[in-house]
Amino acid sequence: MRDRDEPRLASPDTLGLWAFALGTFMGNLPDTGQVERAGLGTGVAVFLGGGAQLLAGLQEYRTRNVFGATSFTAFGLFWITIGVTDWLTGVHLLAPTDHVTLGCYLACWTVFAFILLGATPALNRALEITVFLSGVGLLAKTVGALGSLAVLTRAGAWLLIACATAAAYTAAAQFWNTVHRRNVLPLGEPARPDVGSHSRPPRPSH
Repeated sequence: MRDRDEPRLASPDTLGLWAFALGTFMGNLPDTGQVERAGLGTGVAVFLGGGAQLLAGLQEYRTRNVFGATSFTAFGLFWITIGVTDWLTGVHLLAPTDHVTLGCYLACWTVFAFILLGATPALNRALEITVFLSGVGLLAKTVGALGSLAVLTRAGAWLLIACATAAAYTAAAQFWNTVHRRNVLPLGEPARPDVGSHSRPPRPSH
């Protein structure tokens, strides 16, 4: 019999992670110097990296997954802010953001990423690697922005692309493991009783 308190929704984790992966990849690719910044990147930032993550995060509140709810909602709004600001700057409705303001904004998100990192050992190793790469990538871009150091901005972009790759792996693993009901791809979960989700902490006993 289903526990009365058990969520009746499919876990939004996979959607949130995939949106995070694609938004992070497309949003940082121009900063590597390999491609020009284009309109598609802004669209991906707003609608996929932002909108899809925000949707997943709001659904995570209903499934009582505090990590997913906090991280997906926050990073969704992060990408919406970045994408909308880029668009408004491009159509000359906002002045270009100066490097100090950008650096301070990225510094806030660096702190947030490392706060999230402190929770990941209770979840799984794949997620821990993803969030760690997010934190160090944001840190490098923060220092690059504050010091006008293009080499650090580029290094941070590559670290965040590695983060996107790790997030895509985690999304695929969670999706396949859930559908096949077995570990198709390892996530490096800590030893604990089965709790029914790859990114949800165990339910406290009563």
